[in-house]
Amino acid sequence: MKKARALTAADAGYGDIKVEPRTSNLDQRRADIFFVDARGMKTFHHYTDDVVSHPHSPAHHLGERSDPYHAMGKSETKKAGSYRTQLLQAKSHPAVTAGVRVIIYRTCAFTSLGELGKGTVKFVNGAAGFLKKRLVDEHERRPPLDGQTPQQHSAKLRFLTRARLQAAILAGNGLIAVTAGL
Repeated sequence: MKKARALTAADAGYGDIKVEPRTSNLDQRRADIFFVDARGMKTFHHYTDDVVSHPHSPAHHLGERSDPYHAMGKSETKKAGSYRTQLLQAKSHPAVTAGVRVIIYRTCAFTSLGELGKGTVKFVNGAAGFLKKRLVDEHERRPPLDGQTPQQHSAKLRFLTRARLQAAILAGNGLIAVTAGL
């Protein structure tokens, strides 16, 4: 999952992409992916973390009957809560309080069956939107060499990201099956 999302961040054009950077010098907590949007007056620092849940586990069985996103929502909330202290520290940095830097945290949730959570969809759409805006700005200066519009590039990135994520989920399920002796 990390590799697939890091490739998406790179394809979108984000800068300073780091996989598993420490969020604090005091402990070993790490975000899965960190990247920066430094194109405007403000610098946006994105911290993201992955969580995979299984909707058919006994812990989620009743909740999944009424809400198909119950398992992912519960996992997203728990993961976001575990980063609360680090995010509060990051948001108290002088650059953030001065309004020059913005800290954004997003939990990217998935199910072992291939569904994408709300945070994951926001990540994919955000990366595609960032790519589209960057290409629109570039197209104003010079015409594209490949003949595709920014919208076509953005749609291609969305499709490619979803395919990468689905392949990563399948690979993880395969590893679990092999480990279990199936």
